[in-house]
Amino acid sequence: MPWHALELLPDAATRAWAEGDWAALQSAGLPSQADHGGATNQPHVTLYSGPQVSEQVEQVAARVFGPLLPARVRVGGVLLLGQERVVLARHVQVDEALLGAYLRVTAAAGQGAPRRHLGWTPHLTLARRMPADQVSRALEVLQPAGERDVVLEVLRRWDPDAGHAHQLVPMQGAWR
Repeated sequence: MPWHALELLPDAATRAWAEGDWAALQSAGLPSQADHGGATNQPHVTLYSGPQVSEQVEQVAARVFGPLLPARVRVGGVLLLGQERVVLARHVQVDEALLGAYLRVTAAAGQGAPRRHLGWTPHLTLARRMPADQVSRALEVLQPAGERDVVLEVLRRWDPDAGHAHQLVPMQGAWR
């Protein structure tokens, strides 16, 4: 079953930086998000994913994230999620306001609502399903990033059933 999601999208400079990591991994023959050819594939921070995102949850997300975007966050080192096949990502450090907004969205979805992940580890995915034995090579390929301030500017809703994503904040074409 495909998972629906609410995602925070970064500004153009951050997208280019993350896509540079994608290209470096791909050029080295390693798994990379650059391998995903979908039209909506772009760097993002997933807020929530589940078998469905209700209209109520969309409205709560737009209401609580609207005043916070654009938001400056700090992206740090490489993060590994999983064991034998891992997600390779850059860690995203969020502030209390973004964390509080995340908690309000998950509360709106309901306690015990099916979700892909319990809790939230904000990150920008570089590669998915990377075999563990390729991680050391991937770390050699990636440029040391240190920490970097980036801007998250859009909240979007991904609907895999319809095969498209649409912006919730800012509303299409307009900043508040």
